[in-house]
Amino acid sequence: MEYQSSLQKELQRAKQEAKEAIEARNQHAEEMKEFEDTMELLTLDKEMAEEKTEIIQTELVEAREKLEEMTLDLELLKAELSIKEGGGGGGATSYEVKQLEQHNAHLKDTVVRMRDLAAHLKHETQVLQKDLDQKNSEVRELARTKEKLSARIEGDGASDIRPPGA
Repeated sequence: MEYQSSLQKELQRAKQEAKEAIEARNQHAEEMKEFEDTMELLTLDKEMAEEKTEIIQTELVEAREKLEEMTLDLELLKAELSIKEGGGGGGATSYEVKQLEQHNAHLKDTVVRMRDLAAHLKHETQVLQKDLDQKNSEVRELARTKEKLSARIEGDGASDIRPPGA
């Protein structure tokens, strides 16, 4: 009787351990699914941030090129104006001077806008890079957590325990 009672207790304990192992495996599977979903979202966020960074960098290059072009135009206009004023060939009319002054003011405004745009793009790029670095850090942390959980599950031998009747 004692032997049978002992076997019954051991059977109950084995059943409980099997139940706990199955629960741990199921919980681990759920955690891995959540981890995979999070990884997928982080990967998408990273890709979007990289695309946005590329677009911003392209816009910055275009803005710099346009700034250089406008600066060159301004220099050419200044040179033409100085030639007309110094040439003694009647000089520029007041209309031409006014027109050049307006064009010069327009070019200055454009240069200021381009400078502001370049600063804005640089700031946005820095923000995106910081966000990307943070996402990469989160991904690394999640990977470490996954490895620890996998090692823990494998170390517990939970996969070797089968429920009774299986």
